[in-house]
Amino acid sequence: MIRTLKKLTNNINRFYTLIIIEACRIAVRRRYKNIPSPMEGEKEWRKKWSPLIKHPTVKYYRKYAGFLGPNVDIPPTEAMQLQIQPILNPSLMRVHYLDKNMFDQIYGKEVMAKTILRRINGEYFNTDYESLGMKSPSIPSVTMKGLIAKPSRDSYGGRNILLFVRNQSDKFMQVDDPNTELSVELLDKLLGDDWILQEQLKQSSFMAQFNESSVNTFRVHVYKSPVTGIIDTPSICIRIGAKGHWFDNIHSGGVCVSVNPDTGVLGKIPVDVKSVPQSQYNGIDFANTEITVPDIVGLRNFAKRIGKCVVHHHSLALDVMLDEKGEYKLIEVNIGTIDAEMYMATGFTPFGKYTNEVIDYCSHRHDKVRMVHVIPW
Repeated sequence: MIRTLKKLTNNINRFYTLIIIEACRIAVRRRYKNIPSPMEGEKEWRKKWSPLIKHPTVKYYRKYAGFLGPNVDIPPTEAMQLQIQPILNPSLMRVHYLDKNMFDQIYGKEVMAKTILRRINGEYFNTDYESLGMKSPSIPSVTMKGLIAKPSRDSYGGRNILLFVRNQSDKFMQVDDPNTELSVELLDKLLGDDWILQEQLKQSSFMAQFNESSVNTFRVHVYKSPVTGIIDTPSICIRIGAKGHWFDNIHSGGVCVSVNPDTGVLGKIPVDVKSVPQSQYNGIDFANTEITVPDIVGLRNFAKRIGKCVVHHHSLALDVMLDEKGEYKLIEVNIGTIDAEMYMATGFTPFGKYTNEVIDYCSHRHDKVRMVHVIPW
């Protein structure tokens, strides 16, 4: 009976994985069908990535070779989605690390915005994880000027993130709906059984120069070598919000610009969500201005520290802000995808000098890929 159930479970996993693989291939080919003529290096690119995927979408290479030049280290999107990410970051082990209510315990309170109140699986907790029961508590009295509420899971792309600002009557009102006052009942209604309420952090003057209205963040790719144990940050960029917006989401008019991991110097051409270059953005002439991150070593060390806490996974995309005290704070940990296109459109391949290692490691572990898991109970 147990053998039969295990075999059935494996067959179901394999069936759904094949469906996802084919759906991915169709989507990729549709998305890049209008990319123009062949480019130098295509043959070498296909050969390099052949241990992971036999027929990658060559138009994907052409698009990002337009930013990087002929570069065989451009990872095919099919390989990223169907091989690299599932192998480097096993899906069964992701949930705990993605729950923002667990961040204080996993990464340490000192690297996070202060938590005011949290709801976990329908139960309320204070900042120290002491249970407040199932009955709706009142919002604790705080001195902050602004508070952020968001789902503790699945807030990718800035979905369902709410900002509340204290008004002259000492009430916290929603920025996007000024007539709506903050309450636990409101958060339960909008965010469900799992959410977190935190202080709104104020960014440093360096980050504010790009846009004062939004909290602009670093997107840092942390690669943890499963071969040597080295933790490194091969690619970094800054995400900048559009004027008047309070978030840096590239899908809402924002842009991203590269940061050289070694020197901290920003790239000359920010790009938007469609990878369209914007040499000038928010009044800044990036093309003719040299801007350098003040403490690139500190940023990289901070990211490595966070990466060390994630023992099950090897490829992380961290969202990090620099606060008004000059301290780095963790905003988000992305494990399901690192948005490789974001780095490549701004001038860097996601794995850099570790690309060959990634190909070799993943090509010997095809049997470890599980896009969908069926748990038999």
